[in-house]
Amino acid sequence: MSSAAEFYDKLLAEILDTPVAAVSQGFHWTRVTTTDQAMGLAYTMAGTTRPEISEKPYQEGESLTDVARLTLSWNLCEAAIGAAALNAHFSTPEVARHNGFTPAGEGQFYPQVFEAFFEIVAGKKVAVVGHFPFAPAALEKASDFAMLETNAQPGDYPASACEFILPEADFVFLSGSAIVNKTLPRLLELSQDAFTTVVGPSTPLSPVLFDAGADYLAGLVTTDARGMEQALSAIRFPGMMDNGFRADQFSPGTNYRGIVADLKELY
Repeated sequence: MSSAAEFYDKLLAEILDTPVAAVSQGFHWTRVTTTDQAMGLAYTMAGTTRPEISEKPYQEGESLTDVARLTLSWNLCEAAIGAAALNAHFSTPEVARHNGFTPAGEGQFYPQVFEAFFEIVAGKKVAVVGHFPFAPAALEKASDFAMLETNAQPGDYPASACEFILPEADFVFLSGSAIVNKTLPRLLELSQDAFTTVVGPSTPLSPVLFDAGADYLAGLVTTDARGMEQALSAIRFPGMMDNGFRADQFSPGTNYRGIVADLKELY
């Protein structure tokens, strides 16, 4: 893929002109719901240093295509609305199934994505972009482990370390929230020599990510928009997976057939 702009253009080209019924934005999750009750999520980012590109104070009633284009905004709060609109298309059961994604199964949430690699990463270099608190224990057999985060916590590398760490890694895990701040295309490019997983509710369930270099996607399909909205209004979101499910797919073109076979046995 020739450019980050092309990456986003390909995602946006798939979005339909369904009307948007509701937009809500919390501290953690931004949600866009369409009139046919499809809901997409994206991680809420706080960057508001740049002006919004939309001149409309509310997005309700606008087409999903137009709202999804807000993903291109450099006001990251607004970009989160755009990314959630993207996922309102890709995260429906019908579209996810059409694109080859299947339910991960009962009890399979996001910690289990990392836990499945427990033995596979033994003696390998592992990098995780995004602060996943359960990742260090799940990947403790790695010979070298690095967690990178924009809002770095103790022990994390700053996000800028990606230029040095990702090209040397054997396994890379990327937070799907990188779709919001538009670092995802570059992170995938830097990880081209690794087995690369994109994980989390912000992950667009689209083959476009495979074309850009992802080997494994683990995202979210929403099955009950009203229930999900209620669940995300609660502290710690206990009902998120009661109103949706993790959906996965390995890249049909991955160069890591042996790893895929091992993971499929575990799942």
